[in-house]
Amino acid sequence: IYRYIRHPQYLGIILITAGWLVHWPTLPGILIWPILVLLYSRLAVREDKYLAEKFGQEFRTYTEKTPMFVPLSRNRETHLGMRIKQESVLEGPDSSIEVERCQTRCACWL
Repeated sequence: IYRYIRHPQYLGIILITAGWLVHWPTLPGILIWPILVLLYSRLAVREDKYLAEKFGQEFRTYTEKTPMFVPLSRNRETHLGMRIKQESVLEGPDSSIEVERCQTRCACWL
């Protein structure tokens, strides 16, 4: 599972608590859930920093290939080896650059 996401245990906790919140919506749950997500996100970032210090370039290479929480591929190939067609959603000469920037910015939290 760590081949697809770096923090499956935190994702599991977040999804389970989200399910509880949908099934039993309460005011304390609605107030606490975003805090829980924030705390687990920050914990995951701290763990990544620690592991980068401990394992160096090997861990950095792993983080480039493996998203933090959402099991989507960062590059143009999926983990199953299938190709994903990239289409530019913007018009003009800089459209592909903007798409790449957006993908890079968004991918760090996925």
